[in-house]
Amino acid sequence: MFDRVLIFLMGMLLLLGSGAAQQSSTADTPGANESSGTLLKVQMQERVSSADARNGQTLRGQLTEAVTLEGRAFAVGAPVTVTVVAVAKAGEINSAGELSLQVEAVGQEEVLSDVIVILGKEGTRELGDSAPAKGTEAVVEAKSVLTFHVVPLGLANRERRLGQEKRLEAAGAVGAGLLSVE
Repeated sequence: MFDRVLIFLMGMLLLLGSGAAQQSSTADTPGANESSGTLLKVQMQERVSSADARNGQTLRGQLTEAVTLEGRAFAVGAPVTVTVVAVAKAGEINSAGELSLQVEAVGQEEVLSDVIVILGKEGTRELGDSAPAKGTEAVVEAKSVLTFHVVPLGLANRERRLGQEKRLEAAGAVGAGLLSVE
């Protein structure tokens, strides 16, 4: 019993130590805190549904709040390009429809954002362990406001130019968002 407790405590110390090391290495990276984690609030200009969306489809949006990316200011209403990165109709993979969106550009500035996953509502189950009936499609209505976390591509390129071992990747840098639409 004592051995198990000791192993557990050692594991926790290692986990905490690695997290602290990650934070300090990010803080020491030139420009790491400059634009990382910028929030983009995007009002969608068109309706999109998992029923008819296609992978790679480009959607239009606009900023609802002014932001600064890489020292460049973007006003409210600046155009935003959003891409459908994955889509599944209701009943295809899961009961509910699923729609994954990512910001590609604000104005002419290319950016790297997290991927937001919008889910429809799962269908009902006849029995507790039975497969659910077909659910609803994932839908984003026109004029809906979505929030993305953005790291400008210039920051990712700067890290690569500095020859650092750490790579800035969409998943590792900002994490994925998850939304549920009813």
